[in-house]
Amino acid sequence: MSVVRIVEASSAAELREVERLMRAYFASLAMDLAYQGVDAELATLPGKYARPLGAILLGWCDGVDASPVGVVAVRPLEFGAAGEPRVCEMKRLYVEPRARRSGLGDALVDRLLHEASAMGYASMKLDTDPTFSPAMRLYARHGFRPCARYNDDPHPETLYFERAL
Repeated sequence: MSVVRIVEASSAAELREVERLMRAYFASLAMDLAYQGVDAELATLPGKYARPLGAILLGWCDGVDASPVGVVAVRPLEFGAAGEPRVCEMKRLYVEPRARRSGLGDALVDRLLHEASAMGYASMKLDTDPTFSPAMRLYARHGFRPCARYNDDPHPETLYFERAL
């Protein structure tokens, strides 16, 4: 299985696929993300991930059906004194189980880092559950390093990472 393509989600059909994949992501978690307003987030896609300072990427693999099997998004997190984008946040990285170990997660992160850099961000942050060992290895491969807590996540076990762009 190999990555066939990655596209930025923009059409209504693509955003429905984003919603499907994000719902699968939320269902796969051991924790409830209701405190993040995920229902409202899904109802207003692309919402906080909209251009010019955000993006949502969908990924496909060969050997799987015609539907996308991976998603990741980026949104603004911090701005400079003049309002310029400074720090962004990676959100909702998810690859369906049938497409894991295909390289799609790496490809989605590579493309997202490129897009964020092109938007003018200086760094990217993310948070994750410590039980997501494969994801944490992926983040380390892409240069993410531990950083200080930067949000109000109520789960004390959440880990925080950052990398320069």
